[in-house]
Amino acid sequence: MAGLITVMATIWLLSLLPFLLLAALVLSITLIPVTRRLRRDMEKAGYNVDEPWRSNQRRDLNITPWHRQLRNIWRDFSS
Repeated sequence: MAGLITVMATIWLLSLLPFLLLAALVLSITLIPVTRRLRRDMEKAGYNVDEPWRSNQRRDLNITPWHRQLRNIWRDFSS
């Protein structure tokens, strides 16, 4: 009985593997614009990802995401 369950689970996992790999591929492709936007925002904020961190960089930078900034503006406006 345990052998039958093991064989069934193995076959099920092997048949599921291509769909999982495809889902991982689609997810990684959709994350490319997100990482580009993050890099652009970091460079705009004064952080260069190619250079090592220096101590003279500002540490008190507001890095609130745009959607939260919009929500905060709306909350301030409506109250």
